[in-house]
Amino acid sequence: MDWEGRKAFVTQTRADYYTDAIDYTRLKILDAFERACGGQAETAHGEVHMVCRIAGYKKIRYYTHENVGFGKINLPDQEMHTTAAWWQVRLGVLEDHFPNRQQALDGFLGAAYAMHHVAALSMMSEPRDLERAVGDGDAKWFATVGANGRGQIRGIEGEELSPDAQGRFRTAVFLYDNYPGGGGTLSTAVRSA
Repeated sequence: MDWEGRKAFVTQTRADYYTDAIDYTRLKILDAFERACGGQAETAHGEVHMVCRIAGYKKIRYYTHENVGFGKINLPDQEMHTTAAWWQVRLGVLEDHFPNRQQALDGFLGAAYAMHHVAALSMMSEPRDLERAVGDGDAKWFATVGANGRGQIRGIEGEELSPDAQGRFRTAVFLYDNYPGGGGTLSTAVRSA
């Protein structure tokens, strides 16, 4: 791939697998337009700065969906300002309800997956118009699903961090418009909800 020349060279081949990107997405909250506080959580809608690093790809076999390999790629980070809605649990709530932070992290990643697909369905949009991320809201760390299927916390450079080593652990689930400035999909849904 020639990124600067905007060209991709391909060769026709027969393969029994497809590829899926390995991406690391972190968001930083810039401004909250609307906030609603509940008993143990807070929801908000506002502007965020998104940075996405595509570190590689997985090879996934057709029909069985088993991982049959991976490859690394080197692309520049993609950045944009867009709109998002997020759900954030108050400090101390996770410690009261989960025996350890790993279980809480796995739960947040599962909740983000479910919320992403339900939101896309209820807004009658493509799932790619709306994306999801799990992190701390200050872009100091973000969560992703590791090769073993468990949640991992990664730092700014993509290095793996221990969930228990993080001092302040206030996890947020983000749903964001996948267009610079926000495409309006999420804004319309937040106003109508």
